[in-house]
Amino acid sequence: MRKLIIITTVICGLIITSSCNHDETRTIIHERDHSLAGSISFDGYYMVAEGSFDGDELDGFQYELSQLNLYKVSDTEVEMFCSSRWDQTTLEISIPLIAVSGKPHDATFDYSTDDVSVTYDNIEYTSVSTTINGWIKEVSFTRSSDSDVATPDYTCNIIINCDLNGKRLSLIITYASPSFYL
Repeated sequence: MRKLIIITTVICGLIITSSCNHDETRTIIHERDHSLAGSISFDGYYMVAEGSFDGDELDGFQYELSQLNLYKVSDTEVEMFCSSRWDQTTLEISIPLIAVSGKPHDATFDYSTDDVSVTYDNIEYTSVSTTINGWIKEVSFTRSSDSDVATPDYTCNIIINCDLNGKRLSLIITYASPSFYL
């Protein structure tokens, strides 16, 4: 009986192994989402920005500590989260829904909402009245491997204006890249 179990196991192993084609190579290229919102969606990109608070420019922008995320909500809507560092001040803006228009890989923003969360100088603000205007356009993309999703760079002019208790906070994002090196 023991010999029968061993022989059966060996035969099953040989059948499974022989059915595999070891010479076959498969390359899977992940397709990009070419919908309007999908074409401008990304996670963990570095950004270049300018900012001001209550009329005073924010100084000491730290590119290496600043990130921009755009997530597709629907074909024509995105969610935005950005975090930036200015000298010793951290700024975070979370916008759960932004309508976009234009065409894929070249979108525009013209949106107002009161559903924004902002953290500025360690103070958290909720239900912030905010306008988002401007545009974002894909300029190039690279793949780190054949099986990797393309990672485009974007040039943009995204203008975010927030009312923080009567004081205006402005952020202008001018470039977004997956690479630390511009």
